[in-house]
Amino acid sequence: MSSNSRAITSHPTLKSDPWPARWLWLASDRYPAAQTAPISWWSADAHQAGRLGVAGLLRGTFLFTAVPNRVFLRVSADSRYRLWINDRWVGRGPAMVGGSYAKIDAPNWWYYDMIEVTPFLRAGANVVAAEVITGPDNQTHFSQGQAGFAAEWFDEQGMAIAGCWRGIAFTGYRIGQWSGFTRECDLGQYPAGWRTVAFDDQAWPELVEIAPRPALLAHHLPPLAETRVQPVDSDVLTLESGETVQVKFEHLLAGHLQFTARAAAATAIHVVFEEMPGGTEPETRQLKLTLPAGETVYESAAYFSARSLRMTA
Repeated sequence: MSSNSRAITSHPTLKSDPWPARWLWLASDRYPAAQTAPISWWSADAHQAGRLGVAGLLRGTFLFTAVPNRVFLRVSADSRYRLWINDRWVGRGPAMVGGSYAKIDAPNWWYYDMIEVTPFLRAGANVVAAEVITGPDNQTHFSQGQAGFAAEWFDEQGMAIAGCWRGIAFTGYRIGQWSGFTRECDLGQYPAGWRTVAFDDQAWPELVEIAPRPALLAHHLPPLAETRVQPVDSDVLTLESGETVQVKFEHLLAGHLQFTARAAAATAIHVVFEEMPGGTEPETRQLKLTLPAGETVYESAAYFSARSLRMTA
């Protein structure tokens, strides 16, 4: 279980003032089912079919004749994003707004991240790829009711850098009744190479501007430190159809499951996250994946706690 932390930083000239962001999202006439989301996990409509688990795959294309000395990305999403630049992992966010457990009302504040992205850039075309998952994914997470994404580039003088954003809806996630996490994902539904510069996104519709929101707040706490943790036995597994293996860790961990798999098309993997090895776990702690043919690198969008994993092919 592992991941890489994003490098939250401050801009040398832009103050950490509230940001009146320009929010973008998928066009409602093309993707009507990907627009609204329950405000909280406890909303009355949170577990109706199709209300949770919708995601957008977004691509922003930016051209640099020469890469500036320093480039920053100010970014947020409703509810959360995962970000790559030129197919290199950058990070996830934004920071959760917090609030009382079982709170139903929408928060009236939201955070953004400021990330220095200079090391990820190159002269010529550059692509920012973002996966935005809508709606809350656990009991203390919230949405403002409308899916959206906000991102702006700046150089070190604070001058904005223009680009074009396109996106499509991703329906490979499914969340079960009263399941607090993304519990099913068909990885074969991701367009091959969609995070790369070479990918042709001309058939993807341009994002549209949606209703403005209250200014976003900067947060000054760095993300939790993350490190790669290997199993105590072997980090290479071979699973035959119908076989179950248990993967143990030295300590109880909280993190994102990450692995590389080589499989035949439509191979199904069932993962149970066990805090007590051998115990019975609810569906909120189970993950069902469908793998495409060939090699796949996977990292769970949600984080889990586990002392061991029970994996079945």
